[in-house]
Amino acid sequence: MKQFLKDNWFKIGILIMGLIITYSLFYVLVIEPQNQENKKLYEDTQNSFKKSLCVSEAEQSAIEQYANSDYCKRYAPEKCKDGKTYLIVNYDSYYERCLQREGLK
Repeated sequence: MKQFLKDNWFKIGILIMGLIITYSLFYVLVIEPQNQENKKLYEDTQNSFKKSLCVSEAEQSAIEQYANSDYCKRYAPEKCKDGKTYLIVNYDSYYERCLQREGLK
């Protein structure tokens, strides 16, 4: 075995270097792109979740603002207490602020 290693050390070294280079190329071409895809998918999922939270938050804030407004109390008191009615303008501004706060805009 010692004589085999002495006689073929150069070939064994080349073989080991070839394996290292092959693994490196495999990692760069196959594994790293998968990691990038997973990272992108995770970020997209996080952003989608944040947007849905912004929708809920904006809707709730707009409903509360509408229920406390003079307009609601004067012109539509029956809708003030239903907990569903809001002005689109209020919703849009709350939604935009939430997106900015979450870094999505």
